[in-house]
Amino acid sequence: FAKRKSTLRKINEHFRNRAVKKTYLAIVESAPVEAKATLVNFLSKDRATRKGIVNTTKIKGSVECTLSYEVIGENKFGHLLEVKPITGKFHQIRVQLANIGCPILGDAKYGATKNISPNAVALHAWKLAFINPTTETAIELIAPLQKNDWWKGFEEILAEKIKKSK
Repeated sequence: FAKRKSTLRKINEHFRNRAVKKTYLAIVESAPVEAKATLVNFLSKDRATRKGIVNTTKIKGSVECTLSYEVIGENKFGHLLEVKPITGKFHQIRVQLANIGCPILGDAKYGATKNISPNAVALHAWKLAFINPTTETAIELIAPLQKNDWWKGFEEILAEKIKKSK
C-alpha cells in the first residue's frame, strides 16, 4: 500500500489511532428492532469453536467493541445494513449483529439459517476513508459489490449514498 517505510508507518499509525474510517455492508436475515443504533459490548473468543462471544459486561479476557449500523435497504434475501465499526475485533460485526437477532445471510457459524453459497457470507468491506500521510488530502476507496443475486437491487441506494457524501 505504501512505497516508503515512513509512509507505511504513518498509515499504520492511522489504523492504530482509529483515524481510518471503515464502512461495511451486511445483508441480515431479519430486520433489527432499531433502524439505526450503536452497539457496545464486550467480546471474548472461544478458541475451541473459533467463535466470538458477546458479553454485556466486562469479563476476564474480553475487550470492548463498538459499532454503529443503519438499515438502508431491503430485498428478497434480507435487510441491508451500513455498518461502521469503531473498534476492529475478532468477528466483531458478525457477532454483534447476531447478538441482536440479525445474523448475516450465509453466516451459519453465528446463527444464519439461509445459505447463499459455499463459504460465503453477505458481508462486504465497502469503503475505506483516511488522510493521505504524504499529501494530507482525504482519500476514500470504494469496493464495488459482487455480481450476486443477493446484492441485486442495492446499487441505486449505494450510488445515492456515495453522491450525498461528496
